[in-house]
Amino acid sequence: MSEQINKKSVKYIGVMVCIIGALLAFIGGVQTGNAVDIWNILAGMAFAAIGGLVAAIGGHLLNLYK
Repeated sequence: MSEQINKKSVKYIGVMVCIIGALLAFIGGVQTGNAVDIWNILAGMAFAAIGGLVAAIGGHLLNLYK
């Protein structure tokens, strides 16, 4: 079983994961900016943190095969 990983498709998946993470972080920032109580602030900060982690995973996928 000599299957090869297509490097180009891994890079495209990494780009898509980065874009999804950036959108999650943007939604978290908007939710934090429009917050009226502490729970909305915490939820927005959690969205932003999760978005940052997802974008970091996408960045690692981009740099996996050079």
